Amino acid sequence: MPSAEYDTTTYEKKISLLMAQAYRRIKREDPEKLRLWNNAFRILNKGDHYLLLFWRQNKFRKSPRMWPTYVLGVLATAGLWLLVLFVFGTRGGMMRGERAPVDKYIPSLSPLVQHTLQCLFLLALLFAVFSRLYSKLASLLRGFLQSASLARRQK
Repeated sequence: MPSAEYDTTTYEKKISLLMAQAYRRIKREDPEKLRLWNNAFRILNKGDHYLLLFWRQNKFRKSPRMWPTYVLGVLATAGLWLLVLFVFGTRGGMMRGERAPVDKYIPSLSPLVQHTLQCLFLLALLFAVFSRLYSKLASLLRGFLQSASLARRQK
């Protein structure tokens, strides 16, 4: 019988890419299958399995299709920087006690409105940084609303 010779690196890359494609498809199509996938890998992580090598290889790989995300990130950062400059001005061009440039266009807000906006901004920032928290809260809220509507229907 002829011996099966293969390039290990090429094989591992192919398997890694196939696993990444399967993961993206599962993530896009079915949340229940995604949960099962994640649970399976959580259990596999408890041991020393060759399969984990393929999964870890692709963990930090940059996809060629990620460039729009990077461009949007750079544009968002530049836009935020320009907004901060517009709202707060530059320290070099402002004297102490001088009003910020935005004050010319928008009247000052009451402290209650300021604090409300600050809380909303902080919540948005937390949800952006901790997106899993947002999805868990959304599913909890969805479950609560569904149970509340079901209770109303039964009355």
